[in-house]
Amino acid sequence: SNAALHFIFHVGHCGSTLISRLLDELGAFGLREPLPLRSLAEIQLDVGQAWSLLDTDGFDRLAGMLGTLWSRRPSSTNASVVKATSHTSGLATQMLDQRSNSRAVSIGLPFERYMATVLAGQYAPYEFRSTAGFRLRRLAHTGFGNLPAASAMELPQYAALAWLTETYTLRKAAHEAGSRWHHIDFDAFLEDPARHLAELSDHFGLGAEPEQIEAAVNSPAMTRYSKAPEHDYSTGLRQQVIEQS
Repeated sequence: SNAALHFIFHVGHCGSTLISRLLDELGAFGLREPLPLRSLAEIQLDVGQAWSLLDTDGFDRLAGMLGTLWSRRPSSTNASVVKATSHTSGLATQMLDQRSNSRAVSIGLPFERYMATVLAGQYAPYEFRSTAGFRLRRLAHTGFGNLPAASAMELPQYAALAWLTETYTLRKAAHEAGSRWHHIDFDAFLEDPARHLAELSDHFGLGAEPEQIEAAVNSPAMTRYSKAPEHDYSTGLRQQVIEQS
C-alpha cells in the first residue's frame, strides 16, 4: 500500500502523547503505542542470530505487513501517525525505509530536564529497570563496548541510560533520514505550540488551516495530563514538578 504512514519517536516523558493528540485535532489518525511495535523492536535485535525465527527478509516482510495495517485510516482523516513507545527508536530507519512517503518526528529534552522530569514519576524505578537490559543490548548491537552490567546499576543510571540510548539512536536515524525527519525540543514546543504544530502539519502533509491550529492549542488537551485526561496538568504545573524534582 502507498497510503501515508508517519511516526512519532521520542526519548520518553517528553510530551509525545500530547503532540499525538494535538495532531488528531489537525486531521491525523493517531495510533498510540501499538503493542506489535514493541515486539518488533525486540525481534529486531535477534535477526541474523542462529536462534532467531526470522531472517532479514522475514523481518522486512513482517515490518511491512504491520506498516500496511497501521496505514489504514478513516476516510475523514489525512494520514496515520504512529506514536511509538520510547524504547522502540531502533526501528525508526527500518520503518522509514519501508515506505518512501513516510516521515518521522522525534521529540526530546536536554539531559538535565529529562532526568528531573522522569525521576519525579512514582513508577520510574519499575519502568527504567525493566527496559535497561533491552537498551544495553541495543547499544551493544550498535557497536558500543565496555557497557555496565544492568544488575549493578541504580535508578539514576537506568534513567540516564534511557536518555542516552534513545537520544543517540534518534540522532543517528535523523541523520540518515534527512528532510524526512523533523526534531522538536518539547520545552521549545511549549513556548510556541502554534508555530511548532504548523511545522508538523506541513511535515506530515496534514494541510491544517490556521484556525484548526489555533483551536488545537486552545483545546482541553493542552491543560490535561495526556496519558490520563481526567487529571489537570498545565505547563505551569509541569514546570513546578520539574523544579521540585
